[in-house]
Amino acid sequence: MFVSEQIREVTGYDSEVFLSGQKRWNECIVPEDLPILSQAIQEAIPRNGAFIRQYRIVDAHGRIRWIEDRGRVVLMPD
Repeated sequence: MFVSEQIREVTGYDSEVFLSGQKRWNECIVPEDLPILSQAIQEAIPRNGAFIRQYRIVDAHGRIRWIEDRGRVVLMPD
């Protein structure tokens, strides 16, 4: 897993917190926004797999931060 050192600027947590498993990214996401993420991924699968999604996280200081996330779903053969 790769975590950019800039994660600290976004979340207030050092990258090691995520790499060590002390904190998971989805634990930062505002719970009401979790369905947005699932929906974006599910909608991306039949298309080319690319998605863009916006959602909120709670940083280490309790502040709400808006995130724009871009990714691509890659399905692995069985």
